[in-house]
Amino acid sequence: MKYFGESAQFEYKEESIKADRLMRRGLYKQAIDLYESSFSANSDNCYLHTRIGLCRIMLREMERAADSLARALGYNHYNCEALLASAYLDLWNSRTHIALGKYARILKLDPDNYFIKNLLQKLKKTEKIEQLVLEKSPLYFISNPSFFYRLSFFFHILGPFRPALAVSLIIISLLTFGLYYFKNPGIADIFKKKQSADLQIVSGNAPLPDTETLRSMEEIMLFDEPKAGPKSSELVRYFNNMKTCIKKRRINEAIIIFNRVIQSDANILIKEKFNLLSRYIPEPNFEDFTFEQRIDEITKNDENKNIFIKYAGVASQVEHSSVKTKFSFTIEENGNYTATADVIFTPALAQPPENKKKYFILGRYIGFQIKAKKIIIKGLAIRPF
Repeated sequence: MKYFGESAQFEYKEESIKADRLMRRGLYKQAIDLYESSFSANSDNCYLHTRIGLCRIMLREMERAADSLARALGYNHYNCEALLASAYLDLWNSRTHIALGKYARILKLDPDNYFIKNLLQKLKKTEKIEQLVLEKSPLYFISNPSFFYRLSFFFHILGPFRPALAVSLIIISLLTFGLYYFKNPGIADIFKKKQSADLQIVSGNAPLPDTETLRSMEEIMLFDEPKAGPKSSELVRYFNNMKTCIKKRRINEAIIIFNRVIQSDANILIKEKFNLLSRYIPEPNFEDFTFEQRIDEITKNDENKNIFIKYAGVASQVEHSSVKTKFSFTIEENGNYTATADVIFTPALAQPPENKKKYFILGRYIGFQIKAKKIIIKGLAIRPF
């Protein structure tokens, strides 16, 4: 995209580079302070005002963001980045016709703009342009210019060796990526932006993704802070906790974290990263579970033992998270006491299975409540049969 117009002739200060990094990390107020300190006679004021406007959009300071973007377009009304951010702001304020006009102007300036082309194709199927654009962060389609500035300066120094070096770098990059891809086939899943329809939780004892893959997924989450639901800092914490649970084989906790994110308002790309990580949740040993619809007797001495229960449930029950069955137990307190209690499973399932198929709901007995006449079962996993 032609984001920067003629900005290559301007001085790109170290403060701006630091501000770009802060913005990518979600520290928008600190980024604004650095951008404002970068203004000078030789600076690209259009670029700086655009970045300040983007930060203010992320902080939901819409009026101040509009003022910054208006100043940016005053310096250079052909700047695609400023137009793109301004169109986002128009959609936010329900000025759809103005936003469409700006998208048309961007397409004239940059006919190969992937975002606009993709948007226009989707608009042929639906008229909900606000939903198509506003569900993404305004930073999602904005690139980082510092890399390109440094790269162009580097090639400028090399002089006559630039063509040979450029070809060599391309060949080395392709070879490196090819070797890395074949060594780590799971890396291809990072580039899949379409949410998978199959959110199967348990898929065997696969090894954890390599460190570089996990780091890439964490970096993507920082770019896509949702308007509602968990914030980026919470998502990163969930992601790290889920990795720890997988490494320590705390299966139930990993599934609970996974469900919390999948059922939240986080955007589709973030959910896909968690879905990718969920494939590495180890499968429990199904031989430890006894298939019984009733437990005839549980005594108080059994409280600290691992008693596993396997219950055959159907999807309609799982969907409402209220799988109930009757269990009888004996409590030895001031003599024998026998009662029948309801056991409520809370299965760990991201979404109901299709076609109302039967599933095994697995749980571990961890205690009982005398007054409530309730046996406590902790749901572990689900597998079809």
